[in-house]
Amino acid sequence: MEFALISDWRRWPCEEAQLGEIYAKDFARLGHKIHFLAFINDLPEPVRRETWHGHPVTLYRREGGTLRPLIAWLSALLKDRPLDFIQVRNDPLFAMIAAWLGRRAGKPFVFHLSVLNGPIVLAQALERGGLTRVKFWIKGTVGGWLVDRAALGCDLLLPISAHMENHYRTLGRRGPMLAMPMGCRDAVASPPPPERATVELLYLGALDWLRRLDFLLRALALAIKKDPRLRLTFLGSAQLDSDIVKLRELAAELGLKDAVRFSPLIPRSEVNARIDASDIGVSPLPPVPHFLMNSPTKLMESLGRGRPVVGTQETPEQKEILEASRGGIATPFDEQAYADAILALSLDRPRRLEAGRRGAEYMAKHRDYSILAASAENAYHEMLGR
Repeated sequence: MEFALISDWRRWPCEEAQLGEIYAKDFARLGHKIHFLAFINDLPEPVRRETWHGHPVTLYRREGGTLRPLIAWLSALLKDRPLDFIQVRNDPLFAMIAAWLGRRAGKPFVFHLSVLNGPIVLAQALERGGLTRVKFWIKGTVGGWLVDRAALGCDLLLPISAHMENHYRTLGRRGPMLAMPMGCRDAVASPPPPERATVELLYLGALDWLRRLDFLLRALALAIKKDPRLRLTFLGSAQLDSDIVKLRELAAELGLKDAVRFSPLIPRSEVNARIDASDIGVSPLPPVPHFLMNSPTKLMESLGRGRPVVGTQETPEQKEILEASRGGIATPFDEQAYADAILALSLDRPRRLEAGRRGAEYMAKHRDYSILAASAENAYHEMLGR
């Protein structure tokens, strides 16, 4: 197959796991050619050509505009190359343009949804004031409507989870869909850290206030009373620096200043080493609509390295994976219940080592990116009638 993939990522090199593992690596291994397009923040030149595991990549400076370059690039590609289809990841305006150009050329359109940004932007609007709040509200409302139109009208929809798939069935989609969840690569239970004076908890991901990470700090404050060895590392960033300031202030207020560390984002190549240095992963997704359809990336990365995870059960996929793998504990979104789950693993080293081993086995069998790539390849062939 040969197709165009227009993405919403804004940094180069691309650190997005599905794009890098499934599309760049595995689709090259399977003999397919992908033409990648992305608009990059602060790119030094107006346009740059790269290759990524043998695939051609075109990068435009985002500040120079997106619509004209997109139309010109895709129109030329449709003219010059025997594309089988066009795929867009997340961006609804890109999706509308790509679907229109594809229809004119008689090419199927695939929409890949890794997140529903509309509800997230609307939630962020509540944290802003004045004109900024209005702008976020308009962006979230219009963007959410456009996403739904693209998702309902595409030839193949690739939602991030089975629960997002069910969401679009409920909205009336009757066309083909394939849930494309997150996964891991070459899952293996890495050697556990030696017994030491601390038990290290690791949170990987965004630190925005809407993530409700105050919940995690309050749960830690309860747990540390019974296990003072507990230490928590936040590894990630927030759109607003003030969100991290609020977390730091709350940690100090709860008496956790010496038990909580904040670490900035690191290259993806270094993430496994940080997971290996931890004892327990924490994934306290809050019970709000825009997280309920997520595929919990960091849960899978931790399980894939043989580290047990304490998660919350309101996000269905997280609950299902933890229960099926027996690689950790899924609790209600309740501070005391979450604290008790942390303690159940921190105070029982054999239990957490066994849970980590089972988690890695489950990920290798069910969620390796090579398995997910084969499923995607089959869905494309079915769409194309091959």
